[in-house]
Amino acid sequence: MPSAEVLAGARERIVDWWTAAWLHTPVLRERFGREVVVALPVEDANDLDQVFAGLEWRRLRLRQDQELTEWGGAAIAATA
Repeated sequence: MPSAEVLAGARERIVDWWTAAWLHTPVLRERFGREVVVALPVEDANDLDQVFAGLEWRRLRLRQDQELTEWGGAAIAATA
């Protein structure tokens, strides 16, 4: 699981990917919205800031509940 720092560092790329892959086509946009609302604690699936915050929250819950090992990124892993 990515660490909070790795996830935050990838934020722009993730949001860009959501936009390119899901939000340019009405059918995919609708599916993205339905899946976001079911999987993440967000009220507005069209607000990508809210969606990303929900993703951060979900990452934290997985970390706490499942005690998953965090991945610190390639640079950190190479020095460990």
